[in-house]
Amino acid sequence: MAAKLVHQVSPTYPPVATSAGISGTVVIRCIVGTDGSVRQPKYISGPPLLANSALDAVRKYQYQPTLLNGKPIEVDTTVSVVFTLGPNTAR
Repeated sequence: MAAKLVHQVSPTYPPVATSAGISGTVVIRCIVGTDGSVRQPKYISGPPLLANSALDAVRKYQYQPTLLNGKPIEVDTTVSVVFTLGPNTAR
């Protein structure tokens, strides 16, 4: 059963990445705790200039606890954080 995200925080686009025109998807591996909080987020892949911003955002995510036989359990999961430069992104 997939973890259900109940609170998502948008990452801050790093100014240096914006000015360099860097966009892409950052993959973060983490543990969703029994209380639904994110633990041990770790950068896996994606543009390195976007990694810290993605990690900061994912740390603030909140999930609905995953239940197994009616008891909350920790879940190992990956999260993809997408950074897209658009017309409203300052350069």
